[in-house]
Amino acid sequence: MNPDQYCTVLNVFNVISTNILGFTFWGTSIEFINKDDCKTAGIIYFINKDEALNLQTGYRFIM
Repeated sequence: MNPDQYCTVLNVFNVISTNILGFTFWGTSIEFINKDDCKTAGIIYFINKDEALNLQTGYRFIM
């Protein structure tokens, strides 16, 4: 992977759960920064509750 494709989590605000058609998804509200130093807020969705709860500042993900 090209490191320029990553975004980095700056703040983790909260974790929510939602049920859609009988499936539970976990969403984590975050603030992140991309390769162009542009700060943005958004939600990352997880199927695994533990992954959502363990998301920390500094985590890198592909946007």
